[in-house]
Amino acid sequence: MRQAEDAAAVEALIEGSRQFRAHWNRPEAIHLLRRARAIAPWHFEVVVELAGHVTRCDQKEEARLLLEGLAPRCEPYKRPRLRAAQLAVSPGPRSLWRWLQSLVARPESETAPVAEPAWFEPGDGDAFPPLRALEGRAEALSEAAEPPEEGPLPPAEAAR
Repeated sequence: MRQAEDAAAVEALIEGSRQFRAHWNRPEAIHLLRRARAIAPWHFEVVVELAGHVTRCDQKEEARLLLEGLAPRCEPYKRPRLRAAQLAVSPGPRSLWRWLQSLVARPESETAPVAEPAWFEPGDGDAFPPLRALEGRAEALSEAAEPPEEGPLPPAEAAR
């Protein structure tokens, strides 16, 4: 029951902070997000929103430390957003590289080894499949790719 109440409180504080997005209300948004962080210190939305607000208040070092602390704690599918926030806080080659890597990297749950195709027969350390598995396919493909013979058009197409 306590966890549900905490989750609801954090969501309410996040939503409340979003009502204070204007620059003149930013201190109120930061205050609400810090209260949410007291309940759930490494909640992804709280940390990213708080880092964005403190960055806009010229407290980039605090934002950088917040995001660096979140990096090992967030789920792999959220890393591109985290790295984009880090790039916004401290633009540079390292941040850009980490963001690009997060876009290309697959989550750990999807990194299971890929099964080899059914026609692949590993040979003596060959990196490529043996060509004998592909024999006869070229003729079948060339026959299927030939255009149909030209003849008289059906009545429906001739009227067009």
